[in-house]
Amino acid sequence: MELTSEFKKSNLKSLALTEIKKKGAGEMIVEDCTIMYSGVESSIWAQAGVGCIVKNDFMSRIKRWEGVNERIMVVEVRFDEDEFWTVIIVYGPNENDNKNSKEKFWDELQEVYEKSSSPILIVGDLNARVGNEARNSNGVIGSFGETTKNKNGELLIDFCNSNGLIILNTWFQHKEIHKFTRVAPTRNEKSIIDYIITEKNLRNKIHDVKVSRLPELGSDHFLVVAKMNQKKRTFPKTQ
Repeated sequence: MELTSEFKKSNLKSLALTEIKKKGAGEMIVEDCTIMYSGVESSIWAQAGVGCIVKNDFMSRIKRWEGVNERIMVVEVRFDEDEFWTVIIVYGPNENDNKNSKEKFWDELQEVYEKSSSPILIVGDLNARVGNEARNSNGVIGSFGETTKNKNGELLIDFCNSNGLIILNTWFQHKEIHKFTRVAPTRNEKSIIDYIITEKNLRNKIHDVKVSRLPELGSDHFLVVAKMNQKKRTFPKTQ
């Protein structure tokens, strides 16, 4: 209920969720919103989990969705009257997770990516810090990220390089409060680990990505919002 309330205050139509720790895969309706989720099997201790919350009047734009596992979910969305996008929602392994779990995640994400034929957005918490060395990234990152890079960040940059992707957060200049996606004041920590990623040739479709601190859910992660260009068309009414 708290999530739904803050979601509606944010004036968004849809929102990707990570680390929701729900088991199985399915949908649930909370007030006038639908939450789609994908988690671990019911016999396993609740962990990870990805999902998407959508206003019910936006559900007609959802062509299909698939819960791949507790770290990857696919949602096909109609953004324009004649254009569908594939949104891949991800929750990446922690920096200290073992090599096998990391390889498994990136192999599965690569497989999901290759199956997608429509324009792609990859969104979520990747636990990756990619730095701001734009000159050495082959166009994957811009110069407005943070200075720190970790091993997960190197894996993310390699994945994006291999697939012609661009990490949008790093291409828009904002104040620090609109840049860092995770802040833990008691530990004096701040980082950018939640991303919105797309194909390089779709860069002009996105005209801003930044952090919003308005939702209040007791999390050390903040909302990351992308503004997209859309054709000025009227959608037919649905029952």
